[in-house]
Formats: sequence, structure tokens, C-alpha cells
Amino acid sequence: MKTRGYVAAAVHVIGFAVALTLLWQAVRFCKGKVGAPLVDQAIAIADLLFPSLSNGDPSPVVLVLGWLGQAFYYLYGVAAWVMIAFLVSRCLYVIARVIAVGLQQYCAEVAAAWAEDARRERVTSARSRRLELRKRRDEPRTGGALSAAAIGTLFGFAIAFLSSGSR
Repeated sequence: MKTRGYVAAAVHVIGFAVALTLLWQAVRFCKGKVGAPLVDQAIAIADLLFPSLSNGDPSPVVLVLGWLGQAFYYLYGVAAWVMIAFLVSRCLYVIARVIAVGLQQYCAEVAAAWAEDARRERVTSARSRRLELRKRRDEPRTGGALSAAAIGTLFGFAIAFLSSGSR
């Protein structure tokens, strides 16, 4: 049993190191040394589908949009590297947990967590339903909608009669 714990701890350490390495790739991306996964492919496909035509000096609007495009490129590139680091980190966490407790125990833990989340959601929805019913019961009843419809109808008839009389 101790061997499983050591192996699981080693996988945790490896997962941490891999996550840091992938996060460092985001820094390298900002320096221009590596590309952004999926972002570069999406740009290549977009360039194939919508080729750009150069027709002289670009207008200031095109320049500003180009700057915004570069800003979003870097934003999406950093986000892609951070998401990849998160996914790899979570996958290695799951692997370490499976190594530590076994697959059946891990599946039981996940099922229990899902059941607890479902129970909390039921409690929260019941609480919000009761709160909404209490609000509806306690708030004063007004004829605001009926008054608005009546005033709108009268205003519409007045406009219709005034505009038809000038012919």
C-alpha cells in the first residue's frame, strides 16, 4: 500500500512540473518563440477561407483593427496554453488518485461527489423556489400592467384620431 502512495506522490510531482512547463510555454509564446496550439491553425484556415487583398495604404480603421487582432491573438494564445496546462494537470491528478486508491474506489468517490452536487442543487432550487413564492405572496398586487395597457390604448386612439382629422 505504501508503494501506491509513493507512486501517486511521484505522479503529483510530475503533474506539477508538467503544468509549470506548459505555463512557461505561454511566456515563450508571448516572446514569439512558440506558437499557440489551435489558434495558429484557426488563423491558417481563416486565411484560406477569407484571403486578404492589399490595395495600397491601409486606412486608420484597418490599422486599429489589426492592433486589436494582435491583442486578441496574444490573449487567445495565452488562454490556450493555460487551458492545456490545466487539463494536463487535472488528468495527472486523476491518474494519481486512481493509483492511490484504485479505480473502483475512485469511481465511487466521483459518484458520491456527483450525488452530493445533485443534492445541493435540489436544496438550492427548492430554497429559491420558496423565496420566489414568498416574494410573490408578500408583494402588493398592483394593476400596473392593466393601467399601462389602457393608457397606451387611449394614447394610440388619440394619435389615430388626431392624425386622421387633418386630411
